[in-house]
Amino acid sequence: MGYQRRVSCQPQATRIILAFLCLGLASCNSTNPRKIDRWLMGANRPGIPRDVSKEYVIRTPDVVEILCEAEAEAGGSKVVGIDGAIDLGPYGKMQLDGLSVREVYRQLAERFEVPEEALFVRVAEHRSQFVYVFGEVVGLQRAVPYQGPETAVEFLKRVGGLTRHASPEKIQVVRPHIAQGKKAEVFAIDLPAIFDENDQATNIIIEPLDQVYVGQTRRSVWQKCLPPWLQKCFEKTEPNHTMEPLDGLVELAGMVFSDFGPEAPRLPGQPKP
Repeated sequence: MGYQRRVSCQPQATRIILAFLCLGLASCNSTNPRKIDRWLMGANRPGIPRDVSKEYVIRTPDVVEILCEAEAEAGGSKVVGIDGAIDLGPYGKMQLDGLSVREVYRQLAERFEVPEEALFVRVAEHRSQFVYVFGEVVGLQRAVPYQGPETAVEFLKRVGGLTRHASPEKIQVVRPHIAQGKKAEVFAIDLPAIFDENDQATNIIIEPLDQVYVGQTRRSVWQKCLPPWLQKCFEKTEPNHTMEPLDGLVELAGMVFSDFGPEAPRLPGQPKP
């Protein structure tokens, strides 16, 4: 007698449909997010990293570190008080709130009567201003200390880059303008254009209270709708995965047809049961 095992067609049909859905999504690639992220986190891009620390505007209650060998008693770590000032010991109080680090260098040099080269000033703790990140960035959605006028690319690099589910074409910066009482602005950040064409038009300067949103790829949205057994093989078809895409599809096909028994069809390269 022939092979008598009875097979339910409905579950197999469902699996086959999901498999073809997986194949279709695997072929729908926009700009490779992992390629963009490697570029984003790289250290050899023109102008990156750019030191913006001296352009940072100090606010209460930032912590400022001041070093001056000629005036050691006036130096040290200083918390900007509620009055916007720090205590310089024998030199009394000095207003810092609203000054950039570069301006602090100039005013301290005048007060201590030393050249700016004899001073060291930095913001040791950025406590006063924040930028908010949401979506597909490395780490949790969170408030990130604002550290100066960084570009969008510089900021994304500092927060750790993008996740593998991020869509480089779906990045927006919302500027609420709460203090000014104006309508919020929305800026689209086109990472592929910045990366592929060196088009810096959308590489805007990040400001305090900005909200940075990184969206998901269409592929990852659909992937999360798939059952766990299919997600595993689906991930192996992603670009730059350690397994070649065809190998991932071969394994997927094996799982789809496994319930047909010994006579199940096999793709070339798929091991026999």
